[in-house]
Amino acid sequence: MKKCYFENYRFSEDIDTTIVNPEFELKRKHIQQVCDQVTEISGIAFRILSFKPVRFNDRPVGWDVEVCFWGANHERNRLPVFGKHCHIKIGCEFRFNEQVLFDQNTRRIFHFYSDVELIQSSIPCYDVHEKLAEKLRALIQRNRGEARDYFDIWYIMENIDHINWQDVKNAFLKKCAHKNVSFTNSDDFFQPRRIKQV
Repeated sequence: MKKCYFENYRFSEDIDTTIVNPEFELKRKHIQQVCDQVTEISGIAFRILSFKPVRFNDRPVGWDVEVCFWGANHERNRLPVFGKHCHIKIGCEFRFNEQVLFDQNTRRIFHFYSDVELIQSSIPCYDVHEKLAEKLRALIQRNRGEARDYFDIWYIMENIDHINWQDVKNAFLKKCAHKNVSFTNSDDFFQPRRIKQV
C-alpha cells in the first residue's frame, strides 16, 4: 500500500505477493537472480537467509523468504557480514492459494529517494476492494486482533472515494468461504479479547 497507493502510509513488515499462475514454481535461484540484479544496479549486497515452502492443512500454499541486505550504515570498503540473526532484512510471502476476485491495477512504484531514476517500474496490485475484503477476512481469521488491520481498513476508508461496499461485502464472504473462516455478524470484528489485544 505504501509503495503504490499512499506515499505517507505505514511501512509494512513484509512484502506479500500473490502468484496468479498456479503452474509457476518459485525457486531459490529466482530470488538469487533478483538479488544479483539489484546488487549490480545499486551496489547493495544481499544474502538469502531462508527459503521455506509453506503448507496449510497439509497442502502446499507458497513460500516464505527472508533476504538480508548490507545497507549504507557501514564503512565503504568494509566487506559485508551476514550473520544468522541479521536485523536488516526483507521478508517476503509468496502465495498461490489466494482467491483474486477483482481485476488487478497496474500502479507506479513510489520512490522518493536519491536513486529515484533507478526505480521507474510499475507493478500489478490488488484493487482496493480486494484489499479491504482481504483485510476484513484476516481480521476475523487471525488468532489475535492486529492493530495494523484496523488501521489499514480505517485508512483506506478515509482516503479512497467511491468504495463499493456491496462489492467488498460480497468478496469478503467469498474469501471467508474459500478459507473456511466462519463469520456470523459485524460483532466478529470487535470481539472484546481482540480489542484488548489491539
